[in-house]
Amino acid sequence: MSVWDNVFIILSQWGIDEIYNFIKNYKKTEDELGMLKVEMNKFQETNRTLALMSRDLYKRLCDAGFSEKNPLIDFRIVPYRVNPEHIKDKKSLFLKLPHGMKLSQCRFEITRRLEIMKRFNIIPPDYRLVIPPYSRLRDLHSGKAYINFDHISPDGILCCRLFLHKIRIGNHWILCFWPKEHEENNENKKKFEVKAILTRKDALAKTAEQKQEN
Repeated sequence: MSVWDNVFIILSQWGIDEIYNFIKNYKKTEDELGMLKVEMNKFQETNRTLALMSRDLYKRLCDAGFSEKNPLIDFRIVPYRVNPEHIKDKKSLFLKLPHGMKLSQCRFEITRRLEIMKRFNIIPPDYRLVIPPYSRLRDLHSGKAYINFDHISPDGILCCRLFLHKIRIGNHWILCFWPKEHEENNENKKKFEVKAILTRKDALAKTAEQKQEN
């Protein structure tokens, strides 16, 4: 059985609650639907919703005709098609946490999703979530978290990243990166900041020279 057997894309402009309530009519047990997540293009919403659900629930939706376009109902479900170029053989993920959320809130939101993925055999049960604290007394985190696995398939960790990247909670975002990708992003950011500082210094120096000439 593939990791992707329980991952689907829902094409709809409906809100998450509306999609959930619609699918609920086709559920036979409560645990058939794992979670829903709006797919983002950069930080703009798309009409694609990533869905984790049982194959039986998916088949019921297909039998009801929702695998095809329907001009009367804005709901269509199709299997998720993974891009092989995105698959990486990694054993850890890096998460960037919003400072507007408490450490315990971040732990709850991340753990809740990891437990659902564990139930659907996306990830193994022995994952480790590490959130370094900035202040334990004030329930503050240091802006980052790590998820480590002893054993996980390349498909499993990619699927895990898809469900954890660009999670919006209120006005806050949790972002998920490959560790090296995050390091490269930080390095590029530092280079940009250094270049901006040097450019500003050059501009100030040129302005001072012009004043002296005048």
